[in-house]
Amino acid sequence: MADASTVRSCVQDLVLAEWDRCPEHGEKAALLQRMGLYSSTLSQWRRQARTVELTQQPGRRQPTMTELERLRLLNEQLRIDLAEPRS
Repeated sequence: MADASTVRSCVQDLVLAEWDRCPEHGEKAALLQRMGLYSSTLSQWRRQARTVELTQQPGRRQPTMTELERLRLLNEQLRIDLAEPRS
């Protein structure tokens, strides 16, 4: 089963694709009204999509969960070390 953020992302993609297919301003306005959205919302979704595209460019590896956990533990240990008084 898909989580809420995945469903939301898919719905946003579908609405943006439908927006792009609307040839006239009147049809775009009707789409916004039918979906109960503002044009600023679509602009925000487009900005978010561009940000995701930039962070997922080829050559940029996404860290694995084990790598993230290792780094979190290391970070916590460094915080503890910093908090200890030095002699």
